[in-house]
Amino acid sequence: MATLWAQTVTFDSIEIGDRLPVIIKWETAETIERHNGILLSQDPDAPEDAEISETLDPRMLDDYVKESLLKGFPPSSIENPASQIDIKILEEIEAEDILSIEGIITGKSVEDSISIVDCSVVIERQDKTVVANASARLALDS
Repeated sequence: MATLWAQTVTFDSIEIGDRLPVIIKWETAETIERHNGILLSQDPDAPEDAEISETLDPRMLDDYVKESLLKGFPPSSIENPASQIDIKILEEIEAEDILSIEGIITGKSVEDSISIVDCSVVIERQDKTVVANASARLALDS
């Protein structure tokens, strides 16, 4: 099956089984602190003396899934109100974890004149432990 590329993908060119480009992320104590610090600073409800966690904030995995989808689909498909992304976190991410984010097309349909593509995304640790699963339903411009 083919690997999707956002620059060239069309609804007609997509086939079930096509893959998204693989993304690799290496989390260190520094990257975790930086990501968590940014998220903490953006949270208006966070207490002034809140400590930054030593494990990666699970909200970053949402960003990683979106990054993966953006490699295979145009931004308009991810931002489309008819699109949805659901992620299930299974494991915490710790310093020195190397993450692999991989996706595959699982379905394709036209619903109410909207071109829909379904994807499954898996985030694995270097030891092949699945740390998160995501499903995405993306509406593509015709």
